Amino acid sequence: MHTPEPEPPFPPLPELVTPGEVAALFGVDAKTVTRWALSGRLPGVRTPSGHHRFRRHDIDRLLHQSGSTP
Repeated sequence: MHTPEPEPPFPPLPELVTPGEVAALFGVDAKTVTRWALSGRLPGVRTPSGHHRFRRHDIDRLLHQSGSTP
């Protein structure tokens, strides 16, 4: 008899994307992506060391909504 594996207590963390990776998707410089984050045009999080990171699902949604730069 096989016992089912228990569910993890928390959902998996979202994959976080760097400004450079976002920049490559939009065809802009990484500094532009950082400015978008600072101005509130692009949702993101800051690491404890102060670096910007973006959730992949937010980037995918933005790419599909705008079809261009935000």
